[in-house]
Amino acid sequence: MGNLYAGMLSVTPGDAHLIVGSPLEITVVAAPTLDSQPFVRFAPPGRVRSETVERMSLVETRADGSRVFRHLVPSITESFQYRVVSGFAVTRHYQVRSIDRPEVTSLHLHMAFPAYTGRQDVLLTNSLHNLSAPAGTRLTWTAQYNRPPMQGELRFNNLPVPGVAVPGGGQWSTTLTDGGERTWAVLLKDAYGHTNYPVFHTVRIRRDAPPQVTIASPRRAASSCPASPASRSNASWSTISASSRRPSSGRSTTRRR
Repeated sequence: MGNLYAGMLSVTPGDAHLIVGSPLEITVVAAPTLDSQPFVRFAPPGRVRSETVERMSLVETRADGSRVFRHLVPSITESFQYRVVSGFAVTRHYQVRSIDRPEVTSLHLHMAFPAYTGRQDVLLTNSLHNLSAPAGTRLTWTAQYNRPPMQGELRFNNLPVPGVAVPGGGQWSTTLTDGGERTWAVLLKDAYGHTNYPVFHTVRIRRDAPPQVTIASPRRAASSCPASPASRSNASWSTISASSRRPSSGRSTTRRR
């Protein structure tokens, strides 16, 4: 913790979790009664005796007499701690943790095709670009993340897909409808607000077209006996409902009375 005069120094950001390679800007506002030069003291986590000292730059003097100082660390490569010292004022040690950017480490896509296609389900782990499937296909994605805690969301055509958390990742499912081309991607956000670089994939949906049966040439009745009016009516109904096309001979399939 800082000493009795630490309150005369206002430090931003204080503790931080930063993506490896990102910059860190430390800003200090010194009280008007504190007229000494502030310095930043850096050290590896827990090793106070290995401090290195950097002078802070004055960037503004405010109307109330307080002064604003800044120091920029261009790129974070590892975790460290720092504190600010200005005359008799010494702050506590602030911890900076370097973390990897949120990332999907593995992604599996299960495709369950409509029953009428006769196709077996497939599981894809690679080559997820430019997919094609008929409408009615059930898609289930399972993703693993590079580190916890992580909030994952799958967006299909820019709309969130219902999902559940699984150990180390997430799972989402949806059924393809209509036709056309859709995009999808997995979006991640960690507890500190850092996000991933989502990769957008495309799936082309083919319209559902169940097989249709057309009777091209209806069979003639085997019996030579005249059919009753009721049976003739039923036969005509069967012929008409079974096929929307006329026989190729051009003859009517309904007898005249």
